[in-house]
Amino acid sequence: MCGIVAYAGAERQDLGGALLAGLAVLEYRGYDSAGIALAGRDGLKIARTTEGLAALAVKMAAGPAWAGLAHTRWATHGAATEANAHPHATPDGRFALVLNGIVENDAELRRRLAARGVALATENDAETLVRWIELHEPGRDLHAAMTAALAGVTGNYAVVAVHADRPGQLACARRGSPLAVAPAGGGHYVVSDAAAVRAEIEEIYYLADGEVLVLGGGASPALAFQAIPPGFTAPDKAGYESFTLKEMHEQPEALARALAAALGRSLPQRGLDAAALRALDRVVLVGCGSAYLAGCAAKALIERHARLPAEAWVASEMRIADPLLGPRTLVVAVSQSGETADTLACVKLARAAGAPTLALANVDGSAIVRACDAFWPLACGTEVGVASTKAYTAMLLHLAFLAFELGTLRGTVPLAVCTELAHAARELPALAQRALAQLPHVERLAAASAHRRSFLFIGKHLFQQSACEGALKLRELAYVNAEGYAAGELKHGSIALIDDGHPVIAVAPRGPTAAKMASSLHEVRARGAHVIGIVTEGDADTAALCHDVVPIPATMEALTPILAAIPLQAFAYYVARTLGRPIDRPRNLAKSVTVE
Repeated sequence: MCGIVAYAGAERQDLGGALLAGLAVLEYRGYDSAGIALAGRDGLKIARTTEGLAALAVKMAAGPAWAGLAHTRWATHGAATEANAHPHATPDGRFALVLNGIVENDAELRRRLAARGVALATENDAETLVRWIELHEPGRDLHAAMTAALAGVTGNYAVVAVHADRPGQLACARRGSPLAVAPAGGGHYVVSDAAAVRAEIEEIYYLADGEVLVLGGGASPALAFQAIPPGFTAPDKAGYESFTLKEMHEQPEALARALAAALGRSLPQRGLDAAALRALDRVVLVGCGSAYLAGCAAKALIERHARLPAEAWVASEMRIADPLLGPRTLVVAVSQSGETADTLACVKLARAAGAPTLALANVDGSAIVRACDAFWPLACGTEVGVASTKAYTAMLLHLAFLAFELGTLRGTVPLAVCTELAHAARELPALAQRALAQLPHVERLAAASAHRRSFLFIGKHLFQQSACEGALKLRELAYVNAEGYAAGELKHGSIALIDDGHPVIAVAPRGPTAAKMASSLHEVRARGAHVIGIVTEGDADTAALCHDVVPIPATMEALTPILAAIPLQAFAYYVARTLGRPIDRPRNLAKSVTVE
């Protein structure tokens, strides 16, 4: 990973610039090197860099080309160096490819190549792959060579290759990692994300798992193209200093859109009928990062309101744990991008076990959406910042509705309570705007705390997950050690970390856990902690136990984590800004994690 933009067709003077423009649209996902290969009258020209797309544009060969590959890389095999950047080519410079994903049997293929006298110059598995395909090419066309070579490759990947001796052709294949073809300008784009070339295309074809295609040069197959799903908007900071800050401020509007989507659909749909949902005996929520933490909050709501056993899994763990799944287990896959490789693997595991599946994602047509029985769009709009903000709060809203809808179907939630939820949710956009009004105050608190090297975030029940999300945001954006805990668990070990002035961020809104939370606040204060409380407006009792407070509006308990998330996001943002971090593209991170 992270991005692939390729083209084959009629000769184009501007092809290199068009490919780099496509990569620029995907740049927000994060990358550490980039490269391009252009095939034209003078053969194959390759440029690579670790200095960003502007530097790559300077190094790129000018002139017409009939095919090209452009790639941004997030390092897996080998360090983030120019030598490890893609594209990788054969020594004669005639054949090159780019790779998203991981060749899991890279070590085995390297041994087999060495046995045939093939010496490799880098640690990168894309170099292994291009030399492996090269061995299968003599006397074959690209389709036959790639098909034969990939039969010996394990792992999830999207690969696109170009050959100087085959004008206007691209070979491409995928397993697990997303890849799509779109006609444009008398040729075809091959992209990892349609957003990269959205301005030039109207329809798209998603490659199936295991599919190998050769496009251009008279070899293009007939493909069943479909219209581009609606909802894509080009990234634009709209005057904000960063996409992340813009998306934090977009949350009132994003919640309004998410609510409209939630109120305009029912849970029984497509592969999930009402009878099957009533017969459920368990719900499994699976995700990574913020999506996993949203699932943890949903677990509590589903058990309380639908009276169904529920569990939340980190996707990378679930897929190796041999979980008990079957027709009466609903598996809910939560993913902003809809392409998260580990989550997709869990969906496939669930489908193989006969379990019904529901995708909660922000991208219609994404791999997880296509793999699931039913789909709920987050409907929060394009999110560019790597650290999720508005997608996370939209997840919380949809998952709260899931808990109550399951309860309604099962007869555990009265209609009056569902009406209360809908009424409270309609007020959320305005309440989120009030929470955003606290950002100048949060900025001052963050600036005063930014010198600290460690933070503890605490909460109880639903708000334990809020604490974990606040800590995750601080780690992602500011590169500061931060841990999220169940407040009552501190005294069983981690309270040893607290000394004079140690910052503790307490998510402590009014509600059933307030009295127990007060005990925890007394305990950390007694050991010298400096407590910043996320508290309900007007809650003087809890405020008195904190050194500083950030008030949030009162709402229904099931929706309160949405409002609590806003000051936690802002705190991480302003600590990161004080420390001079690259907020939209934190180091080592990517927006869409398509490797396992």
